[in-house]
Amino acid sequence: MMELEYQNELEACYAQIEQLKKELHNEITRDYLTKIYNRRGLHEKCEYLIEVAKRDGSYLSVALIEIDYFDELSNQHGHPKGDEILQEFAVILQKNTRKVDILGRFDGEKFMVIMPNTNKEDAIMVSERIRNFTESQPIASIEGITISGGIATIHVNISDHTPHYHDKLNLSADDALYQAKKHGSNRVLHFDDLSY
Repeated sequence: MMELEYQNELEACYAQIEQLKKELHNEITRDYLTKIYNRRGLHEKCEYLIEVAKRDGSYLSVALIEIDYFDELSNQHGHPKGDEILQEFAVILQKNTRKVDILGRFDGEKFMVIMPNTNKEDAIMVSERIRNFTESQPIASIEGITISGGIATIHVNISDHTPHYHDKLNLSADDALYQAKKHGSNRVLHFDDLSY
């Protein structure tokens, strides 16, 4: 009897430890403000989805999206309003993407959407949908907020052993975002369409 009680207590302790580990992992991979993934969480998910894409021989697309002129908006309307804009934009992302897409706050006013099994054309379509939706309505009661986006797509298979796909995707999306902002903002560009 004593041994059974001890076994039950031990199992309860293990269950509690597992629960605490999950909570801790959630805390270190989620953005405190928007509750979507943070940069660390995005990195983990992207690495995993690259391996899935290799196994399936499928496409993987990443969109890096930035709220245009965010610093000016935040300075003009106050930092609490800036936080509200970030929170509401995270909700816009959730409304305009699929359940399988991974959403996160990459850094400051930059967000990332990781789109498994999504080719270039579909990634552009999703990013344009997000851009149009953002432009069409007030965010945190402010009219006229726009976004710019940079997109990158890879197509890999199991025999592909190219290292650092994650870095390549991020750098390509960031380059496309830079060009979108350079050419007037409120636009999305795919890395494959860039001309220097």
